[in-house]
Amino acid sequence: MFAYRVGRPGWKLATRAGCLLKTKVAVMYDKEAQVYVATCEDFLPYLGIATEAETPEELKEKLSGLFAEALEEAFKKKKTNTVIPSFNLVTLQ
Repeated sequence: MFAYRVGRPGWKLATRAGCLLKTKVAVMYDKEAQVYVATCEDFLPYLGIATEAETPEELKEKLSGLFAEALEEAFKKKKTNTVIPSFNLVTLQ
């Protein structure tokens, strides 16, 4: 399955063509707050994404909504492309 990386040259053209999209998401677990924190800069300069959730499943759900919002901001209209996150677990020392 081919998915085009958001933020790479031509990603908006790929989006208009209906391609699957992928993003790079950094995730860390905040022990003190007991939440997972995710950030994604692929949609910059349109929208930077940062969110937190108590479970990985909840985090994925929140990110899905934020990806849709970022696509809408980038294109100034609703897009229905599927965005597949590539998670990168960040550990704190």
